[in-house]
Amino acid sequence: MHKLNSHPGSAPDGESESESEEPRSQQVRRAWSQALASRRAQWSQPSAKGGGTGGGGSSRSALPKEIFDVSFSRSQGPGGQNVNKVNTKANVRLLLAAASSPSIFDSGKSPLPVPIPREVVSRLVEKSTYYTQASHSLLVSSESLRTQEGNLSDAIEKLLDHLHQHATADLINPTPLLQKEKVQRLIAREKGKLKKVKSQRSAVKSGRRDKGF
Repeated sequence: MHKLNSHPGSAPDGESESESEEPRSQQVRRAWSQALASRRAQWSQPSAKGGGTGGGGSSRSALPKEIFDVSFSRSQGPGGQNVNKVNTKANVRLLLAAASSPSIFDSGKSPLPVPIPREVVSRLVEKSTYYTQASHSLLVSSESLRTQEGNLSDAIEKLLDHLHQHATADLINPTPLLQKEKVQRLIAREKGKLKKVKSQRSAVKSGRRDKGF
């Protein structure tokens, strides 16, 4: 396992807050949401051996136990004769304290990059309908399918959608630096034209005064 060299929510190298005109908290959330999308794509890809997915699949054993708590219970939804007889309902709990700890190692096997930035965690605590205050965690369940694996996969997808939604909520697209420079050049050009026109008018008025008009 390798420790992250840089925080997944850090601002892009070479880009300062003044250049992007975007608050740092938004830069952090934007960068982490992009890392989340990339990790999610890797997680869902079939492995080269043809079994599971590139990130280890949605099996219970593939999820890092230090940040995920997975359990199964009896489903109350549709599912044929297995309903109320087999524990097919999947309950996935994301432990926010562990997942946001700066000391956590990212093995690359998790469906989400860690640590989760505090800027994202604070929004989840404030606005997430999945947030459980007693355990400081997000609890997502699924019972729409007939198997444990199917419901577990569905619960993880719900969780990832939820994380992405809150990480990107209310983000303002920063004005690209090149576009800003172009606008500034146009403004400077217009000011130059206006100054030239004023100078010409001043010269005309001065000439009239010299001629006694």
